[in-house]
Amino acid sequence: MQVTVKDVSTVKKILSIEVPEKDVVQELDNAYKILKKKAKIKGFRPGKAPRSVLERYYKQDVHHDVASKLLQDSFIAALQETELSIVGQPQLDPPSLDEKGPYKYEATIDVKPEIGELDFKGLKLQKNLYEVSDEEVDTQLKLLQKNLAKREPITEERPVRENDFVSINYEGFKDGQPFVETQKTKNFTMKVGAGSISKEFDEQIIGMQPGESREIQVKFPEDYFNAKLANHEITFKVTLNEIREEKLPEIDDEFAKQLGQYENLDAVKKAITDNLKQGYDKRAEHELNEQIFEALIAKTEFELPESMVEYELQGIVEEAERSFAYYNKSMEEAGLSKEK
Repeated sequence: MQVTVKDVSTVKKILSIEVPEKDVVQELDNAYKILKKKAKIKGFRPGKAPRSVLERYYKQDVHHDVASKLLQDSFIAALQETELSIVGQPQLDPPSLDEKGPYKYEATIDVKPEIGELDFKGLKLQKNLYEVSDEEVDTQLKLLQKNLAKREPITEERPVRENDFVSINYEGFKDGQPFVETQKTKNFTMKVGAGSISKEFDEQIIGMQPGESREIQVKFPEDYFNAKLANHEITFKVTLNEIREEKLPEIDDEFAKQLGQYENLDAVKKAITDNLKQGYDKRAEHELNEQIFEALIAKTEFELPESMVEYELQGIVEEAERSFAYYNKSMEEAGLSKEK
C-alpha cells in the first residue's frame, strides 16, 4: 500500500492512499468464495454456482462490501504508517471499486496541533489558601441534622401551616372534565411552601383541617416545568388526610452516634473539617493548574483544527439548548441563534 501526505496546514492533511491491485483481487476472491457457500441461486446446488453467475446477481453488493472493507483497513493502516493523530471525522470521497487496477482515494483529515517545547520559566502564579470556618462546619452539621429529621403527626388540633408536611388526595379538572396530567392521586405527600405542585396551590392548602375538602384554583405559568400543564387553569378537588411536622434532633453526642461511625460530636466536626479542607486543597490545586494553562496558552502559538473548534462549539450549543429546554424555552425565543 502506498500513502503520501500533503500538508494543507499544520493541522490539516490530505492522505493519498493506494491499495495495490493484487490486494483488491484477493479481497474480491475471498468475498465471492464466502458468497458461493451460502448463495441460493435457482438451477444450482449450494456451493456450485460459478463466479460468473454470482457476479451477475451480486456484483454490486460484493463490490460495495469489498470497497468498504478496503477503505476501512487501508485508512487505519495509513494512520498507523504516518503516525498521524487524527481529530474528528475524516472527509472521504471513495470511488467505486474496479476489479482492474489499484483502489485509490484521498482522505482529508484534521490532526492534533503540534506544540513545541513549553517554557515554564517566568510564570507568575498565585496559590489561594482556604481556611475552614466554624460557620461552614455548622452548615454541614445542619444538613446532617436535616437528614436525621423525623416527620411526626401533630399532637394538637390545628390547621395547616407553612413548612408542614401533609398527605392529601387530589384530582385536577379542566373545564369541568378530569385532566390527564392531574389525574386522581391518593396519599400524596408534600411540604407546604416548597411548591412541588405550585406555590399558588400551597397557599390555598394553608388553613385546611384534617378531613376537610376544598376546591383549589391554579393558573400554571407559561414557563412551568411540565409543559403539558403550562398556561392551563386547573381546578383541584383536594382532601387533607394528615398533617405532620418535622422534628429535628439535637446536635449533640447522641446525634453523632446516630450517624453510625462517630463516638461524639467532636469526631463529627473533625471529619467535616477534614473533608472540607480536602475539598479546598483540590480547589486550590485546580485553580493553580488553570493559571498555568492560561499562562502557557498566552505565550504559545499554535493552530487549532476546525473540527476541534466545531466540536467544542457544538457542545456549548447543546448545553445551552438543554438549559433553555429545562424552562420550556428555546434558544430562538431567547433571541439566540445556533448560526451565530
